[in-house]
Parts: sequence; structure tokens; C-alpha cells
Amino acid sequence: MAVSVTDNAAAVAGEFDRISAQAVRNLQGVIEDAGTDVRDMWRDNAAESSHAYSKHYQRAIRAHTRTLVSEIYPEPGLKQAEMEFEFGSSRQPPHLDGQRALDTLNTLIQRRMEAAVAFS
Repeated sequence: MAVSVTDNAAAVAGEFDRISAQAVRNLQGVIEDAGTDVRDMWRDNAAESSHAYSKHYQRAIRAHTRTLVSEIYPEPGLKQAEMEFEFGSSRQPPHLDGQRALDTLNTLIQRRMEAAVAFS
């Protein structure tokens, strides 16, 4: 019996392509969900840590997702988006609402990503 590596290489390469495409699809959903989860928790944290003068800030926090990337930030141009609540300023201490949201959800997001690329 003979085994040819080159005969099987094309089949294996095809499997890698299939697995890679499936992993990207799975990860895309996880990343979209993670962006939404971080955005929502950031908004909740901001509502708790802010004062009456920052009532529009929470609504300015948006999540934008593209292929395998989710960016969550206060959307420039929206009311109070450019105020320095997250990292503070000379007039106020940092609130770190977004950082706290990411820190809280980090382990959950990692588990979801690992499950998305686990193939049986």
C-alpha cells in the first residue's frame, strides 16, 4: 500500500479553505454580538457614572462592525460625543465606562470566539 502526500494535499488544502471560511462566518457573528454587548454595557456604565449635564453622551456611543472588527466609540458629530468623559480632562476625572465594559465582557467574548472556531 502506498500513500501519496501530494494526492492528499489538494484535498487537505480544500478542507482548510472550507474550515477557514466557516470560521470567518462564525467569528463575524461573534464580533458583531460583542460590539453590541460592549456598546450596551458602555451606555449603561455611562448612565450610572454621568451627571445631568451629560444626558446625551450615552446615545452617542455606537458600534460599527466590518469584517472581523467591531469599533465602539462615541460617534463624532453627535451631541456630547466629543466631551472627554472616558479619559477625563482638566475639569473632570476619567470615567472609563467603555474600558470597564470591555474588561467585564472580555472573558465571555474570548469564550465565544474559541467556540466559534472549534470544529468537531
